[in-house]
Amino acid sequence: MEILQILRNHIVSNKPSFMCNDEIFSTILNNIEKQLITDLQGQNNELHYDQFIARCIDLEGLDGCGKSTLANELQKQLNIRGQKSRLLSTPPSELLPFRSYFDTQPESIRRAFYNLGNLIVSFELKNQQDTIIILDRYWPSTIAYQQAKIIDNNQINISWPNYLVQPAVIVYIYVDEAERCRRITQRSVLIPVTVEEKQLAEQEAFRNRLDFIYRNHIPSSHLHVIDGNRATNVIANDILNLLSEQNL
Repeated sequence: MEILQILRNHIVSNKPSFMCNDEIFSTILNNIEKQLITDLQGQNNELHYDQFIARCIDLEGLDGCGKSTLANELQKQLNIRGQKSRLLSTPPSELLPFRSYFDTQPESIRRAFYNLGNLIVSFELKNQQDTIIILDRYWPSTIAYQQAKIIDNNQINISWPNYLVQPAVIVYIYVDEAERCRRITQRSVLIPVTVEEKQLAEQEAFRNRLDFIYRNHIPSSHLHVIDGNRATNVIANDILNLLSEQNL
């Protein structure tokens, strides 16, 4: 697959500066390639529809919109209802040691890294059909940030990758910009502000473009836009009602 080869080529070309353990990263790439070949073998490189929709609530939105807090509240409410749930995020845990390195690389390499995380999570979604997955970001974030750097609206042409499982419910959460910045500042005591978070705060046009892409160009009938300025428990209840409508 193209993203795996892009990452392999990058490691070979940048070994002296690749400060992470390149053997571990190469093993991850090889394992994902084997899984992908096995999954798509005999399926014309596409997932069957019943494999494509997962019991998953994918939380999307700009940094500081409240995804992590909401994920914990959703899991709490699902536990009260006696439903099995699990929290996941992208990049997944096995890629976190490599994230700081790839965040400093050119855009094409960064996005290949985040798409690798999407592949890993997709396999997790397929294998957790008895559990409701609460996912903090997934492929919609990867493609939205990528497309937001393209200025011409006519160039936006997004389709869901045929090798990735799709969540049953995708939620785009929006909040007022002043509140979003307040939350980022509040959490910066424990979590350093990232380059993308600074870019979001400083560039209104980029922010607006991201919002536009999330609302209008993520190709899924399961996408719902939700006001994140309300109480977390109220938002969680609304999302779980959406999940019930899917009979999951």
